[in-house]
Amino acid sequence: FGYQLLFCLNYFVLCLTIYITQNYSKNTGRRTYLDMLNMIPTFLHPVPNIFRFWTILLAMHGIMLAHMLRSPLCCQRKGQKDHILLSQMNALTWKVPLHHSMTALWLLCVQAEFHLLSLLLAFVNLGILILLHKSLEIGQHPMAYQSPAQLAKLDNTHATARNGILWSERLFLEIPISASLAWCSFLCCLQVAQYMQSWEWFGWGWQEEWAMLLVVFLGLLGIIMATVFDDAVFAFVIGVALAGITKRNYRERRA
Repeated sequence: FGYQLLFCLNYFVLCLTIYITQNYSKNTGRRTYLDMLNMIPTFLHPVPNIFRFWTILLAMHGIMLAHMLRSPLCCQRKGQKDHILLSQMNALTWKVPLHHSMTALWLLCVQAEFHLLSLLLAFVNLGILILLHKSLEIGQHPMAYQSPAQLAKLDNTHATARNGILWSERLFLEIPISASLAWCSFLCCLQVAQYMQSWEWFGWGWQEEWAMLLVVFLGLLGIIMATVFDDAVFAFVIGVALAGITKRNYRERRA
């Protein structure tokens, strides 16, 4: 039950941080998140509409939170515990609250122009999401065909004794984590490019070549995640980001 409260608190802090930084930017750096991204343009920048994915991602995490709060563990009797919920909580534990806290802190650092610190926090966030992806064992189990009552009688460790994943777990837990991991991977590459450019390092005159190398890296990462790890959501989000990069560079070429 403590983790359920921690989920609520950290998600509320994240939403509050986003609201303040976007609506009262004078108090947090005088620029919004999109202003900071456009301040140091690179060849990896997508069209601005792509960054609306933040809203979708925040909504996904809100739904995930509601799913994890569907049955308060403090109100359950000892012999009537929801074993499916417990197995999901054992998989998420402290990682999701820490991810929300790191995202809020990262956003504040971006707007305060702490480039190095924000870059380090982005990679810390990436590491947390990799741990979450591994804990949920995304793509390693087929859909479950047993009823929730039958699954509840199995071991409460996540997916070790279970023969499949419930549709609700795949929809409300796995998809948000996969989408967050893909989005964070893209943002890490973008921030690396911005940090190098902030130090006036332009790749020895090969800016376009370095950008193309990162685009190829992201594309291969998406293919590997879709084929090896059976994570189509990751590949889809990476594909959308790469389409945004292509569209922006195409517009600038035509202009």
